[in-house]
Amino acid sequence: MHIQESSTSTPANQMKRLAFLVLLPPVLLSWAWATESLVAPPVTFHPAVGALIAFLGFVLLAAGFRAPHMQSDAYPVVRKIVPHPIYTGLAMLTCGAFIVLQSRAGVWLVTPMLCLALAAQVMGRERIAGTIPYIIPQPGEESPRGRSRIYAYTCLLLPWMVLYETVIFLGTPPDVMYSQLDFEKALPVIEWTELIYASPYIVVCLVPLLAKTRTQLRFFTRTGLLTMVTVFPIYLAVPFVSPHRVFTALTPLGKLLKAERLMDGAGAAFPSYHVLWALIAAETLILIYPRARWMWRVWPVLVAASCVTTGSHGVLDVIAAYAAYALIKRIPDTCASRMSLTILWGAATLIAMVRLYTIGADLRLVLGVGLMMAGAGIYASRQWRVGPLFALAGLLATVLA
Repeated sequence: MHIQESSTSTPANQMKRLAFLVLLPPVLLSWAWATESLVAPPVTFHPAVGALIAFLGFVLLAAGFRAPHMQSDAYPVVRKIVPHPIYTGLAMLTCGAFIVLQSRAGVWLVTPMLCLALAAQVMGRERIAGTIPYIIPQPGEESPRGRSRIYAYTCLLLPWMVLYETVIFLGTPPDVMYSQLDFEKALPVIEWTELIYASPYIVVCLVPLLAKTRTQLRFFTRTGLLTMVTVFPIYLAVPFVSPHRVFTALTPLGKLLKAERLMDGAGAAFPSYHVLWALIAAETLILIYPRARWMWRVWPVLVAASCVTTGSHGVLDVIAAYAAYALIKRIPDTCASRMSLTILWGAATLIAMVRLYTIGADLRLVLGVGLMMAGAGIYASRQWRVGPLFALAGLLATVLA
């Protein structure tokens, strides 16, 4: 169902909002109930976490309905932080409610598919309008607007953290393979290198504030988003894990490394996102501070080495990160590219279907997810009539359990 994020209070818009709020929840709940037996991963989040997410989603949803249109000159605070508060709030409210209900299908199937549908709606509408997604700044030598800097946190770094922790909570796949080489298992953990290993957390968070031009912030945001689109499907599709090497903490830095591991896991290791973020941040900082180019060239190499010396990643994880970054950088900047996005979306759809099949998922779930992803992709590519039909077929395939 389509709903515009507009403040126009005509009777038609009011009826559309009412239908949106009244009809959608029963559909989502019925879908989750019908497919519960098809989804194996447990809900590892505490219900209290779900209640908090649902509350924040409700607040964002309510604020979005009250806020003026995005193209208005009077930007409310909420739209300076989140460009689509209605869609974002709905996704958060749905996810939080399913966590409270401890619904496996709700958390791992219905919520991702809802997010996919909402993303397709936004992409499709913006393509038809001929606009470029404003989350990624336009190129230019002017200083970035404050809203663009905020979006780098709320629409890039925060979603990345949520997706990364979700992969960690999913745990190791049943057909697990280890990316660590035999010789690495005997290597000692060098505790002081945690100082280098932890540095990307600080540097990456500072980059949006340090960017002096829109082009610099554009590179950081665009490359980060492309990396997410590329790497997270790999985490789900390739069953490589890299267990942390066990050690006894003898120094404060060793204890810090132990504490950091509480929020990390073996599942999101190949390729190493630590190295990827270091490469993205370093390339952006070279654009900002070209005279310190040599320092920003060396820093990612040191971070890559610390991934191995802290026992957090294997050599193959580091090599895969460099390879992934090299491929992502080759995507032309002029391509808000329909073809590049279509290829990425198609590859992600195929990967998801193959992965579900190899871990023994029900064939209806495999078919349903594939059709819904294909439908969302077509829907976002201007084929407004065909996309929803694919998505509806996928929905029926998963409900007929």
